[in-house]
Amino acid sequence: NDDDETWLTVYDLPHEKFLYNVDNTRILAAREQWEAQHPGSELDPVENRDVIESFLKENPTYSKTRTDELAENLKKPHYMKDPILIDEYGVVWNGNRRLAIVRMLLEETTEDRFEKVPCCILRPGLTLQEKKRIESRLQVEKTFREEYGTIELRLQIRKWRREGETWEQIAKNFGDRWSVAVLKTNLEEINFVD
Repeated sequence: NDDDETWLTVYDLPHEKFLYNVDNTRILAAREQWEAQHPGSELDPVENRDVIESFLKENPTYSKTRTDELAENLKKPHYMKDPILIDEYGVVWNGNRRLAIVRMLLEETTEDRFEKVPCCILRPGLTLQEKKRIESRLQVEKTFREEYGTIELRLQIRKWRREGETWEQIAKNFGDRWSVAVLKTNLEEINFVD
């Protein structure tokens, strides 16, 4: 629930079986475009891992320079200050982009230290909606995170509305950063673009 402030243990775990979250807000626009180009196919975290990694590393919302900067930071000793957040199935709910870059660095350098990542495991039994709310709080609410693009935010609003979220819950998902009126305008704008 929204008042749960449970402390999580940080583990250093191998990441080869971690799965990217295909509903990650950072790749929502790219996912919709990919699925439109591949009618009848859904982006799969196992079958399309390389595609998802490409989306995460080369998203037009942020520049290649930002990805290169993150890669340089991850090359430093004690390279990851914020642990990756996974659920009991290994789905990444926070840190998809960092994981993609760590995997890239492992491939480029073959350094053992990139074979594992610090991570926390969400308590088992959380609903999909609860996991999505946690992701939203961690990704969208924090100002030190790289800003999401306006298209991704609008797509996320539309996605939540299609899933039956109330306007008040969507505002809460975004840390009450925007009013319901602004959220409704954002939805109208993305629907107009389509």
